[in-house]
Amino acid sequence: MFRPQQAPPSSRTLHVYCDRSNAANARIVHSDKTTTLWLFRVRMRKPHLTISSAVPTAAILATATYHDFSSRIDVVMRGVPITLSSRGAFKNGHTYQSPALAGATLTWKSQNFLTDLVCVDDKGVVLAQFHFKTWSLTKYGSLELLRSDLTSGYLMEEVVVMGMAMVEHEMALRTKGFADIAAGG
Repeated sequence: MFRPQQAPPSSRTLHVYCDRSNAANARIVHSDKTTTLWLFRVRMRKPHLTISSAVPTAAILATATYHDFSSRIDVVMRGVPITLSSRGAFKNGHTYQSPALAGATLTWKSQNFLTDLVCVDDKGVVLAQFHFKTWSLTKYGSLELLRSDLTSGYLMEEVVVMGMAMVEHEMALRTKGFADIAAGG
């Protein structure tokens, strides 16, 4: 019996959950909300963020290092260094040259305070967006990959890694901001 070939899905939603026993550990799960794809761990020493596969070998996919006196984020993905650079003092977000897209510039930036991060290409087309689950104790949020070429493969991994590096950066900024407000500063 002939079956027409199915077109790849045009988008994919991944969910990011905190480990209940240790908030520094989290997992990125498939759209089904049960199949773990990657694990990530945040720690105080370098590298600050480690993303690894969820299979038994737990091979490291990427690491990210944040800097105290710079907003630069250094990522190493599968041995390839990628730098997320701040867009400047009066522009929000970080840009990087995508190895998966032959050096095309992608930008992760806040869409609005406390809600979303978006990844856009140099034409302003939104490729992915992260929706923060602000008031949840167990879920960071969800990452929507909005193009069919982002549903699997190296480009998907790259966008997920860079997105999670930005999510952790934003979470740290928000925590610091809330701590400053609580301290009266």
